[in-house]
Amino acid sequence: MKRFPHISIPIASGLFALGLALGSGFGCSRGGDEAPAPNGGGASGLEARKPAGHQRLFDELAPLARRHSARSILFSSFDRDGGNDDGFSSRFSSLRRENGEFVIAETAGAGAIRRIWMTWPGRDVQIRIYLDDHPEPRIDLPVTSFFSGNGATFQKPHVGSFEELGGVGYCYVPIPFAKRVRVTTDAPLRFYQIDIEVLADGEDGALREDEPAKPSHARSNDRREQWRVAPGDSTALATTLSGPGVVRSMTIEVDGDSPPLRALLFSVYWDGARDPAFCVPLSELYGSAFAPTGLRSTPVASAGSKITISLPMPCESMRVVIANASQQEASGAFGMWFEERALDENDLRLHARWQQLESVAGEPLEVLSVNGHGHYVGTLMSATAARGDGFLEGDEMFFVDGDPALTRNGTGTEDYFNSGWYFAGGVRHFPWHGVTFQSDAGAPRFSAYRWHVPDRIPFQESLRLAWEHGEWNNQPGALYSITSFWYEGRPTGDPPPDAPTGWLPRRIRFPKNTVALGDRFHWNDRVLDVGQAHWSDVTDAWSAPAASIATDKVIPFLEGKRGGVARFRTSITIPADGEYAVRLAVARGPGFGRLDAAFDRDRVLQGYDCGADTLEPVHLTPESLHRLSAGSHELMLFMRQPTDTARVFPLPPGSPILETQRRLLGVVSGIQIEPRGPFVEPWRVVG
Repeated sequence: MKRFPHISIPIASGLFALGLALGSGFGCSRGGDEAPAPNGGGASGLEARKPAGHQRLFDELAPLARRHSARSILFSSFDRDGGNDDGFSSRFSSLRRENGEFVIAETAGAGAIRRIWMTWPGRDVQIRIYLDDHPEPRIDLPVTSFFSGNGATFQKPHVGSFEELGGVGYCYVPIPFAKRVRVTTDAPLRFYQIDIEVLADGEDGALREDEPAKPSHARSNDRREQWRVAPGDSTALATTLSGPGVVRSMTIEVDGDSPPLRALLFSVYWDGARDPAFCVPLSELYGSAFAPTGLRSTPVASAGSKITISLPMPCESMRVVIANASQQEASGAFGMWFEERALDENDLRLHARWQQLESVAGEPLEVLSVNGHGHYVGTLMSATAARGDGFLEGDEMFFVDGDPALTRNGTGTEDYFNSGWYFAGGVRHFPWHGVTFQSDAGAPRFSAYRWHVPDRIPFQESLRLAWEHGEWNNQPGALYSITSFWYEGRPTGDPPPDAPTGWLPRRIRFPKNTVALGDRFHWNDRVLDVGQAHWSDVTDAWSAPAASIATDKVIPFLEGKRGGVARFRTSITIPADGEYAVRLAVARGPGFGRLDAAFDRDRVLQGYDCGADTLEPVHLTPESLHRLSAGSHELMLFMRQPTDTARVFPLPPGSPILETQRRLLGVVSGIQIEPRGPFVEPWRVVG
């Protein structure tokens, strides 16, 4: 959506009488009350325990973690011809004209309108909402009154007015219907979006959520501990869970002398899984990749040195890991409030995925792809572009269950966050959405959030989220930092084994942009060729993303004749000057040593312990940031003797390594090198 040079809006007069017009049965959920102000009420407002007065908040968020069989439909003014006329001409700003009215949304079944958003239409258009079999609209108001927030039912912050928000209005008051709903206006709109939730056949009650299983006895407890992570290392917190229940809230606190939050990766593993379901740098949970703004929303709140996550998190077991990719020690505290109770198949697991993306001409950003059932609940985004703010013209696109009727096409990036006209409303914090940072100095930059708590997006089979940039994906080079939140069912089938069979993992999965290290390595002063050494028993050809270079080779480190250090050296070509994040893919096992790594003598890792009681899957080491110039760079790896030299890795009979009569000190499988944009510059939490 382009900038609108001037908006003149008449002042709404009078108060709402909607409670009376709709009947006493119509109520407003208070789940959208203002989020607790982190600086108002002391530090206890962010503690991960059961604070007084917050029980209602936890109870209202609890249904998020339950499977929801409803459908979510978005009606919007997006350009059906694939262009950028998402409301400028009003050509696509209605479904049809009927009996002198413009129909902008309609559907059959039981459900509720969950969200209405629109830009100022140019004059005080009348909005009419017809419910069920009533021939007359149950709501018939000027849009200025509808969004004013002055009524007994439609109150702030559930609604926002055109005047306050720079020419856009929104409403999160749920409007239920039992049979059908139709929304009309008496004149054309410009940009608009309406989210409607339709219940599945057989469900009753438009506003009744799936209730979590009520155990006969539930026990709540608080847990808190201090943590400390050495440079370039990671630590698993002592606070773990080994029984079923729901984590109602978590708090992460970082000491003031710790490294920038960008360097601290927070990961949560559910139910003994090998890969984290929740993996986000702490900086993202602080509201912006550009500055320490803080985040004052209901599901996540952050200020000072604390971050609190209040989204419900069911699990059978839990493990928390904090990785420190900096060259400085990090420390802080972790706490949580946990409620023990039985779980069933409808309890979903919370997932969070963070990634940094750069737009490419002709292609949308591929943000998320999930197979299974669950629902999408939130987006945190920071973005910038050197070519002006035209990249904000890009629309979000949700593809649900492969059903075209459920495809959701937005009308612009800032519109998705309930803003408009290139964030004309400025920085604002609301319970479910907000803008935490905005700057037009130099390259335009923004940070914003939106939680789909009132308007979650369910999927039963699959979900794909793509994001356009510019009018026709024509803004290459725009940089995005995006964190997606969703709930997903627990994977079906056999649980993963405690350790892979054989002496190395049979299938190795690398994240995007991971490349193999090559077929040649240096062992002491002798150059060996991995292919000629017949390492076929090491691993099958693994399954890797298309962006990765797949190979069936790994780099084993063998002890020298007199012990000491095993070395590997190779060259890596960097395509352009810039800052890059470097991580190694390594295995851990009994008798494995300590790994050092350096890029052109610039240290990547030091003393990384590869030892473990049993063979563990290949994993990525903590991130290390490096300023690299375009061209070839030397990567050096050193595997040192383990602390416990008595332990020896048991090689299988017939392994070619046995022929060398050398001890296996460790295995490195690949290197991940990812460019970092200007928004990854370190910053430290203040206050």
